[in-house]
Amino acid sequence: MNGYEENYTHVLVAIEQSIEDMPDRMRVVFNLKYQRSLSNLEIAEQLGISLQTVKNQLSKALTLVRTHMQQQQLNPMVYLSVSLLLFF
Repeated sequence: MNGYEENYTHVLVAIEQSIEDMPDRMRVVFNLKYQRSLSNLEIAEQLGISLQTVKNQLSKALTLVRTHMQQQQLNPMVYLSVSLLLFF
């Protein structure tokens, strides 16, 4: 495994750990958005919550993931490339 692959693996582990640390509803919203690719409106309708609640939960979830990755002191280039894929 080369350095990039190793760092990428560390980033994925950090993301998984962040997801595990999320409160239940936040984890569900995050997974619906980033694993099932549902829109915010679809998530709100499926869960019976407001669109603003979905947006708030996603914002908090992404902050938690970013913070966790920064705390792991991951390679900035790998962090940046994964961040671009996940969050933008």
